[in-house]
Amino acid sequence: MKKLRQRYDKVKSDVLQVNGSKGFRKIRSKEEFPEFEHDVYIWQEYLQPDDLEYTCAVYCSDTIEKRILIIKRHLQGGVTGSGVIVKNKEIYKYVSSIVDAFELDGVMNVQLRLTKLGPILFEINPRLSSTVVFRDRLGFCDLKWWISDLCLLDTVEYDEPVEGTKFYRRTHEYIVSK
Repeated sequence: MKKLRQRYDKVKSDVLQVNGSKGFRKIRSKEEFPEFEHDVYIWQEYLQPDDLEYTCAVYCSDTIEKRILIIKRHLQGGVTGSGVIVKNKEIYKYVSSIVDAFELDGVMNVQLRLTKLGPILFEINPRLSSTVVFRDRLGFCDLKWWISDLCLLDTVEYDEPVEGTKFYRRTHEYIVSK
């Protein structure tokens, strides 16, 4: 519990309200540029193509080596509606370099698009993402690993998910193995 308290104490009190990808506006021309207080909004470049978006779950700690799960995803209502497990050396190397730069000890979710220039990050979430149920059922048990590390329990085994495995979010979660 002491380790958990130390991590909690490091959390900053500033909170940013976010809505995932809901409520964003894509500006296509100078004429569409809205008149409002620019310091209240977060601006970012629109990355293309739309169909090459990935969410990458990451876990590493003192007791567990770096683990990265790459999911090509399709958004539905601002969250991952479906996805497929992929192996991509370029994305893996890119995400790994981000993890190393942060000296990660715990969980992280990296969202990116694979552009003509290679993978480009557009969001980092220092938390578990909404695909946690899918990941756990597929063998990427980052929530269990995190709890095990924090509570000094035995590590949950890692069964690497099979490339090509698909999942779907409807009223329930569905997984289709190859």
